[in-house]
Amino acid sequence: MASTRNQSQLAAACEIGAQKLARHHPRRGVRLENMGQFLRHVLDDLVRSVQHWRQVYSTRPPADD
Repeated sequence: MASTRNQSQLAAACEIGAQKLARHHPRRGVRLENMGQFLRHVLDDLVRSVQHWRQVYSTRPPADD
């Protein structure tokens, strides 16, 4: 899940950058803020999907070889 940490850091950087950018370029700040929100949304979906598949595969009986 190292990639989720990286994505979370990127989303946080977008949100911080959006706040700073919005002072002088409001529309650009909004776009950057939206990008941060989108990244967090995708990240949340990815984490939920991974958790779901871990539950599905951990409950299956071992395959007969």
